[in-house]
Amino acid sequence: MHALNIWHGTYGLYHYVQLRLAGNACAGQGDFKQAIELYKRALELQPSSGTHMLYSNMSAALLQVRTVHAA
Repeated sequence: MHALNIWHGTYGLYHYVQLRLAGNACAGQGDFKQAIELYKRALELQPSSGTHMLYSNMSAALLQVRTVHAA
């Protein structure tokens, strides 16, 4: 089993938040592909509830990647 698939209470929550913030920072700098990867990793750590923010952020990053590739 992959280590990121295991929820470890506060430890997992800490890493989830760190990955989400890192994804936000990458998106803010225009590195949308890296942001998407970080959001995906955070989703592996986050329990089933409360993921709406990650999905929203990842959707925005995916739209940006598609927009850049279409140009």
